Amino acid sequence: MLRYRKQVKEHLRNTGLRGACYEQYVRTLLRRVLGSNSPYKVGYGEVLFKDQEHSSQLDVIVYDSRIALPQFECGEIVVIPAEAARIVIELKAVLAIGTSLSNALHSTEASFLKLKEESPAKVFYFCITSGRYTLEELEKLRSTSPRHGIDELFVMRGKGKQLNEGELKRFVDSVHRCTAK
Repeated sequence: MLRYRKQVKEHLRNTGLRGACYEQYVRTLLRRVLGSNSPYKVGYGEVLFKDQEHSSQLDVIVYDSRIALPQFECGEIVVIPAEAARIVIELKAVLAIGTSLSNALHSTEASFLKLKEESPAKVFYFCITSGRYTLEELEKLRSTSPRHGIDELFVMRGKGKQLNEGELKRFVDSVHRCTAK
């Protein structure tokens, strides 16, 4: 992931395009993890709640196609009924040292909390730090995650290959747990 990040930063100047590349990387990884015959599908877009309200834009949505198909689909963009959502992921390409989770989540927190009320979905927050978080700082981030509607926080650091491999394995294991049915 970090090698890919370096290539993206080298070739793209627009931060929106960089973010789109990172999101595509995670969606592609999920499709490989889930396999082509899986009833779990991967896209991005919005979740449709029971009251017909739409969530904020979600970077990655893993949904169970046995429960419901998208209400709308255009390529990878989907609008999924809340009951079909299994995993939603917010990806933050760069989380600077000192950035609070509240500030980073300002546009998605309400959707995360509502999603948890209306679906069995797990909410993952996947971020790449632009500096070195200490283990204490990482634990502080993880400890505040639940009050923002986040089930699991995954942090990739700019240094520390062993930690990053551990985080990727933890991420893949969490995906398998959420889609084991």
